[in-house]
Amino acid sequence: MRPTELNALLTVIVNYLYTSLDEREFTNLGIFFSLLSKEMLAMEAIRALCRIEQEAESESDG
Repeated sequence: MRPTELNALLTVIVNYLYTSLDEREFTNLGIFFSLLSKEMLAMEAIRALCRIEQEAESESDG
């Protein structure tokens, strides 16, 4: 999927949610997704650090 297609798809989804949810629900959903994305990025950073550490250990063992 190209970035422009992804952007268009996300715009459609956000517009749908904005028109179908009340203000509080929409805000809560936005907060939830914001926190979820931060946690997902943190998990990926931890995974990358663990991968670097494993590579360093395997180089020192071999």
